[in-house]
Amino acid sequence: MHLDVVRGVTMLLVLLGHVVIFYPNQYFIDLCVYLRVVRMPLFFFISGFLAYSSKFDWTMLIKRSSNRVYSQLYPTIVIGGIYVLFFIAPQQGGINTFSLTNVLADETKGGYWFTIVLFEIFFLVSPFFYVFTRNRLSNKWQILVLFALWAFVKMITSLIYHFENDDMILWMHIFSGDYVVNCLKYFILGCIAKIYIPYFTMLYQKRRLAISAFFCFVILDIININIGETSSGNYKLVLTMLCTLAGIVTKFSLFYWLCQIKQRYLLLILSWLKIIGTSTLQIYLLHYLFLGIIQNTIDQYIKSNIMGSVLEWPFLLFAPIWIAILCLVFVGALKRVGVYSFVFPSPKRNSAQDKELQTAS
Repeated sequence: MHLDVVRGVTMLLVLLGHVVIFYPNQYFIDLCVYLRVVRMPLFFFISGFLAYSSKFDWTMLIKRSSNRVYSQLYPTIVIGGIYVLFFIAPQQGGINTFSLTNVLADETKGGYWFTIVLFEIFFLVSPFFYVFTRNRLSNKWQILVLFALWAFVKMITSLIYHFENDDMILWMHIFSGDYVVNCLKYFILGCIAKIYIPYFTMLYQKRRLAISAFFCFVILDIININIGETSSGNYKLVLTMLCTLAGIVTKFSLFYWLCQIKQRYLLLILSWLKIIGTSTLQIYLLHYLFLGIIQNTIDQYIKSNIMGSVLEWPFLLFAPIWIAILCLVFVGALKRVGVYSFVFPSPKRNSAQDKELQTAS
């Protein structure tokens, strides 16, 4: 249960970060900056954790690859296309003057970069899982190969920018190359946690280790924010990865121990977070639509009557929750009218081994 709760809390932090973009508040901006290393990186960590398997045979490779296409990429294209058509195109002067090339060349993909990059990373790494299983490589060799893969991808992207080839840079942007390089290392960390799952479990279940991880996270994050921006690239890379890993262990530990407490109201809150955590893909894809609707309808009212008043903080605190609720209600409506499977096809699962993350995973 605690894994779903962790995803649910992280999803709410993602929503808060996007709400703050439209309705800035310096305190909440600082909070989002401080927690950014355990927001999107955590999703890639969990994705790597759930994607890796020590029995990754050819059947699993084909099945999981096809699942990624129609249960992750397909809904991203459908819902992302709706968002581009109704919210981005009007901002660019209407459908007649709208340029799809500009959206494709934008690394953020109108905000939908996460599921696209996760899709690319899975197809980049999963063949190596198959090779590991087929050749029965040791854990140490698997880790070495995965980090060599990341180093190779990083080297290629660095060379593309070094030679300043406009065509290659355009393709880099189309495939969100910078995001792939940055997020691949967290996906690999998740794979390593799965490879050494007894040690990772011990890290967040042992209170002393969890408390140590918390203090490491706080100290490293302060250093990362205040010093990291002026530091060298390698120093920044190591600092960010250590900070993220400490934050992930802290987050896992916190909600693991909270899930052990049998208190009625706490269990109710955790159950609600679990619902959000099991619907992160749907919430991630749909929340942009609701943010766009808010922008086109009550945006001026919020800025004039709520922002800057005593209601500003309650609004920013509860807006992510209400947006998540709206997304879940909309998902329920899609199921009720019978079109949910058209928008969000379910992955095929034939065994417990194939239980895979269906998220903003």
